[in-house]
Amino acid sequence: MGPRAALTGPAWKDFEAAFDEAAVDGARELQRIAARPDFQAAVAWQNRAVLGRAVEPFVRWEPSAAGRTSGHRQREELVAHYWQRFCVKNDTIGFFG
Repeated sequence: MGPRAALTGPAWKDFEAAFDEAAVDGARELQRIAARPDFQAAVAWQNRAVLGRAVEPFVRWEPSAAGRTSGHRQREELVAHYWQRFCVKNDTIGFFG
């Protein structure tokens, strides 16, 4: 048995299903964050184009394991990046400072 043997069988299928479910759950949580008016206002203040090009389409998207294309994953990452930035930034001039 080589290392690829672990990538087959029922245990692997269970892992794939759990991973897909967690990815969709994560996307939905990021959508809840991205839909918040304060989040959208902060993004618009930082980069209005990103709000229209990435955040708003991401909020309208219906997450599914099969529908998580690279574009959708990039939007997830962008929302997560902004959220993290807003949460940890200690800025007296910024929106959340």
